[in-house]
Amino acid sequence: MILQNKITTKSDHLTISIEVQNVLQKIVSSIPSTYHGPDRVSYLIELLPSISHDDKELLIELFNNLLKVMTDREASDIELGGFGSEGFVWFRIYGTKEPWPELPKFSHDESALLILSILNEKQVKILEENRNLDFSYTFDYIDNRYAKDNNNISEIRFRGDAYFDVDRLAMNMRSIIPQLRPI
Repeated sequence: MILQNKITTKSDHLTISIEVQNVLQKIVSSIPSTYHGPDRVSYLIELLPSISHDDKELLIELFNNLLKVMTDREASDIELGGFGSEGFVWFRIYGTKEPWPELPKFSHDESALLILSILNEKQVKILEENRNLDFSYTFDYIDNRYAKDNNNISEIRFRGDAYFDVDRLAMNMRSIIPQLRPI
């Protein structure tokens, strides 16, 4: 599936266009090299209001496409960022948690930017103050595998937890699907 010719998803792969890579690089490279750990995340938080609407849309689209791959692979959870991620996006599929090497790797700063891009201003403030945020997230995925069993509703829902892991921003999201998964 191609969305705006920027990001391509195909079952378990995700290809990011040069334009999206450039947006990630432009924003992340603006972080001063003297900033470390949570100061890097704070800098991104301060930068959020100045990110153009088009760039923010690209970041959200990239994030949503990660969730589409998650849904297509029948994963219950996705993990992004944090100290132990080694740059991988991790999926929990039928109880087994593994990195997904077919997906792009993200630096700690890129992961933090993607996580922050889906949060609203109030959520970002709570995350920064408490170093943890429980939230919900919904987006439209017309061709999702559960729509047929759910009266053709295309909305996919998630429960998320964004948190600081060894001074790096991390996130876990669990899909809330309309049917029970087998154990």
